[in-house]
Amino acid sequence: MIEHLSVLPDIYKGVFTGVVGAVISGIVVYLNEKSKRRALLNDNKRLVEETEKIKADFNRKLEGLKRDYELDISKRKYRYESKKASYIGFFQKLDQLNAEMTVKSVAKMQEMTQKFTESCLYAQSDEENNEGILQYQLATQSILMESQQDINKLKHETSEIKLHASSQIIDGLNKLEYVYERIIQEGNLLIQKMPTIILSGDSNLMTLNQQDLIKQAAEAEIIKENLIKNMRQELDEI
Repeated sequence: MIEHLSVLPDIYKGVFTGVVGAVISGIVVYLNEKSKRRALLNDNKRLVEETEKIKADFNRKLEGLKRDYELDISKRKYRYESKKASYIGFFQKLDQLNAEMTVKSVAKMQEMTQKFTESCLYAQSDEENNEGILQYQLATQSILMESQQDINKLKHETSEIKLHASSQIIDGLNKLEYVYERIIQEGNLLIQKMPTIILSGDSNLMTLNQQDLIKQAAEAEIIKENLIKNMRQELDEI
């Protein structure tokens, strides 16, 4: 071909060379574009695959977060409901215990006081008077034993709440136990002093001996109100 080119006029040589160059350039451009398209298709495919992978990973994580969130909500709801039920149950039992203590103590005290007063009125000698005092003291033993049982009931109720209560609630329950023990002690002490108070005939002596008991009862009410306040706050924070 080169030999033939050498005999062609220069103009034809230029045209032929230009055509060949254009064809070659076109082929090169075509191959380059084809290579670019293939690379672009591969890139698009890879991007689609990566996008789908990211979406799948995101959805998987999202489902995990939803499960964790629902589980957390479920746990919070259970914790709230269980604490609420235990707190309400505690105060219901506490009110019931207070009512039982009051009714039993008042009824028995009235009965014992009446019997003791009658024995003193009809006593013909110091011996009979002392016998009346002895019978009164023996009768008070049952009240003292029941008082201790009431304290044990209270401690049983508070011990259940302490298992899942905050340190602030536990501190309040300990204070409540302590003040109730003081109330029982003051009440028992007053019962033991009743013969002396009755025989003295001094109503002021009864009032004086009731002061500590009244003070302890007022303190118990304050502790109870603070407990209710703290329990409500604890429930709100769940």
